[in-house]
Amino acid sequence: MALALLFLVLAFATAGFLHIGWFGGGAGGGNVAGVRGTFMMGMGAGLLSSSCVGPFVVGILVALAGQAAGGPQVMTIALAASKMLAFGLGVGLPFLAVGLFGARLPRSGGWMRWVQWGLGALIGWFAYVYLDKGLGSLGVGAAGVAMVFWGAVALVMAVYFAQGGGGRSSSTSSLTGARIARSSTGAWRQIPS
Repeated sequence: MALALLFLVLAFATAGFLHIGWFGGGAGGGNVAGVRGTFMMGMGAGLLSSSCVGPFVVGILVALAGQAAGGPQVMTIALAASKMLAFGLGVGLPFLAVGLFGARLPRSGGWMRWVQWGLGALIGWFAYVYLDKGLGSLGVGAAGVAMVFWGAVALVMAVYFAQGGGGRSSSTSSLTGARIARSSTGAWRQIPS
């Protein structure tokens, strides 16, 4: 369920409603120069990508181990190597294409806002799916899951307004954020068991 909340916060950050300063450098230490900065960036990328890449690599290796029970065979090793090659090309070719043809990409503009909102909605859907699976395993019904999800959305919106979002003054935003937080905490207490 914590993963669902993390995805929800990341969805709002992707859509541009929350500002997470740690990812932009500055106070969080994101602007470290030299070898140390490169090493830290690689560590962060490895941490984030391992959860995405790991299941595929482990699946290929488990399939190889299952087929090679009678000893290593040339065809089994060739099949596993071809799967790893296909996986590597699938991961690497998009980056190569952006590197080679990146200058031909369209300039950012108003259309980029729609892309951000679409990606934020997609990440929000993942948050809902994780929450549904987590609360469903605890016996909470669909109505309870929806109530918790929209309560969490209201809490994240409260943080957004408390940050001064929506083009309002900070006092109006803080008051709006406090009202949303108060109403969402009331919704959390109404979860049917």
